Amino acid sequence: LSMEEDYCQGNKFIPRELKACPECGKPRISFGWCKDCETNSMKENFLYWTSENKEIDELIRHTQLNASQTCDYLEWIPFEKFEMVKYIGSGGFG
Repeated sequence: LSMEEDYCQGNKFIPRELKACPECGKPRISFGWCKDCETNSMKENFLYWTSENKEIDELIRHTQLNASQTCDYLEWIPFEKFEMVKYIGSGGFG
């Protein structure tokens, strides 16, 4: 990043990624991640996915609503989205 893309606040150098969110104008709490905008986006998507298990859905939603950074939450990925799944065994711990 160049000096023009970053800025100083007092004596503290703040990278561009921590500037205010371009969508809502609130300060970002993590590099390139706005808690408010991301939380709202995840809330809007609650209606469009389910694990088909109420407890798992509640756990995933709880982590999404309470995330404090970009890698601090769970996401449901349907089995159909996985590629190159290989059957390796059955029974026991297979």
